[in-house]
Parts: sequence; structure tokens; C-alpha cells
Amino acid sequence: MGYKWNISSVNENKKKTICLLIFLILVFIGVYSFYGFIWFLISFVFLIGSLSSYFMRTYYIFTDNHIEIKSFLSHLKKEWSYYRSYYEDKNGIFLSPFGKPSRLENFRGIYIRFGTGDRDLIRKIIKDKIEINLRESSEKQR
Repeated sequence: MGYKWNISSVNENKKKTICLLIFLILVFIGVYSFYGFIWFLISFVFLIGSLSSYFMRTYYIFTDNHIEIKSFLSHLKKEWSYYRSYYEDKNGIFLSPFGKPSRLENFRGIYIRFGTGDRDLIRKIIKDKIEINLRESSEKQR
């Protein structure tokens, strides 16, 4: 079993991308006008660096043993056994290393975005590998 797909937020959201580019151009013009070239370069590096996940393609690879996420500035490879629960929303699935909700899961978990991938297949693979769906278990307790 192996499945690979990629996402590109720039291509998925044309209107958001145009608005973001207009905003960034205005910010860069303002910084250059008021503070000069050095601060323009600093702001350019920090803003583009922080938005790199939006502008660059992200690759997801599921294998029998691990999950791999490759992007422009990072590469993450984790065993399936590391994750014990998951939450699903309309855009993707959050994998948590904890068996119940925890404040630390935002720092230790990962968010798998569906993008152009096959949603049903991604759901099926995650359900086969991870036992606890926290959204379903919290609804059953109500």
C-alpha cells in the first residue's frame, strides 16, 4: 500500500492568491518608502519565508510503515505507530500522538491536507492505521 499526492495552495485559491499578492506588494512598497531598502529586504525575507508553505508545493507520501511530508523548507517522516488519534474536518485530517485531547497535540501532531488527493482513500488509509477518531468518540459521549 502506498499513496502519494501533492497540494499547492496557490493554484487552489486564485482569488486568495491575488489578494495576498496585492497586499504583499502594498506592504513592501510601504516598508521601502518609509524605512528604506534594508528594512524592505528584511521584511521580504521574513514574510516570504513565513508564507513559503502557501507558495510552494507540499508532497504527502503514505506507505505501509510511515507518513512522509516534503515541502520547500522541511521534510518530516514519522512512523504510523507514533499517531494514536485523529480529527477530521472539511480540508483535511489532523493526526495526534495522544489517545485523548491534549494541549500539546498542536505542537506534536500534523495536519494532512486533502488538496487534490483522493479524500476517500486518504480517510480509509488513516482509519486503517489509527484507531481513535476523537471527533466521533466525543460525539458518542454526548
